[in-house]
Amino acid sequence: MAESEVFTNVQVQQMAPGRAFITWELDPKFPAEPPYVFTVQGGSAGSAGALDWKDLGQVMNTAGGHVQFTDSRQRSWSLVDPYFYRVKITTEGDDYFSRPVTSTWGTIRRDDQLLLNSLIRQVSTYMTAGMGGRRGMLYRRKNWGQLARSVNDDTGAISNPMMDEDFGTGYVGGYHPPFEFCITADPGTDWSADNTALDTTSGQSTAGESARCLAYPIPRSKDVWVDLSTGWRYYVGRVKEITRIRSVSVQLSIELNKAEPTDIIHRLRLPQ
Repeated sequence: MAESEVFTNVQVQQMAPGRAFITWELDPKFPAEPPYVFTVQGGSAGSAGALDWKDLGQVMNTAGGHVQFTDSRQRSWSLVDPYFYRVKITTEGDDYFSRPVTSTWGTIRRDDQLLLNSLIRQVSTYMTAGMGGRRGMLYRRKNWGQLARSVNDDTGAISNPMMDEDFGTGYVGGYHPPFEFCITADPGTDWSADNTALDTTSGQSTAGESARCLAYPIPRSKDVWVDLSTGWRYYVGRVKEITRIRSVSVQLSIELNKAEPTDIIHRLRLPQ
């Protein structure tokens, strides 16, 4: 049994008092081969050696990368009485645990709680395909891990941004496995083919397209979003918070810049 650094970016985002969104990533150098089975555990003590850790659920048959789990029960009832989560992965040799983490926010007042629940329901409805939402896949860009062969050892510069080994990121694999991520266009945004045509002289999109999304998880600049209805591929640009309840981010505005036809991200494979 070991508390290990094989888990990175373990986060708990409280979408509502009775719904926690736990996300994590697995070090790409983790020696065991996929598929993996992750177990999410919870407890009130918060120490690695505590005896109150309980299994809350499993995420089966994943290839690692960015993994997510939703806990649909309210565990914490007070800011001074937090609830902790950790992730376990079992191999033939040992069990590995992430460091315990707690919610990004505690319980909030009942009126704020009701407003938050209502707002999330409304925004989620508009994100649904067929209700104004655009269904897509989000690829989280790697910013750590095993360096690709194209990276110069002395300068850190990428000598060839068109290699499938790293897709121009400098890290083997380039991006974590994608997951479904819906958006909706901002009012007044023209998503027609003419408006989003590429400027062939500069090789760049004529304008960044503006969209909204839920803040679960929060996209990062240079992540890649693929529109499943058109196949268009975009780089995420600026990300701004537009709605929050107290300290809880609910809705974001993101800029999407269409990739030129020769961009390496067109080689990213979509899930079958």
